[in-house]
Amino acid sequence: MATKELKKSIYRILSDLTKFDRSISIHELDNIDAITRLYGITSTDKQESYSVTLATAAEYISRQKESVRKKVIDSMENCALKDGECSRDEAMLISAIEIACESNGRIISLPL
Repeated sequence: MATKELKKSIYRILSDLTKFDRSISIHELDNIDAITRLYGITSTDKQESYSVTLATAAEYISRQKESVRKKVIDSMENCALKDGECSRDEAMLISAIEIACESNGRIISLPL
């Protein structure tokens, strides 16, 4: 079961990811709904995720077990590809989260 902080972190990252290509398809929305059910993300978690910075969300995810980190990154990749393409900004965000997870590092800024 995902903790409240993990749920907020996942939703923060996924909501940013879906907005990066400036086009949100019905397939992406359906995928976000499936991911929120998978992690048990509530409407309260969604609302509270907007107070979490991207850096904080990435750092929190990077401190999770490897299996959890991989599952989150897989969710991000699936979400980015739901509209049939992965934009440059989406790819950069996914790469930044992967780097943070591999090095237990932090994200200070993304050149988007």
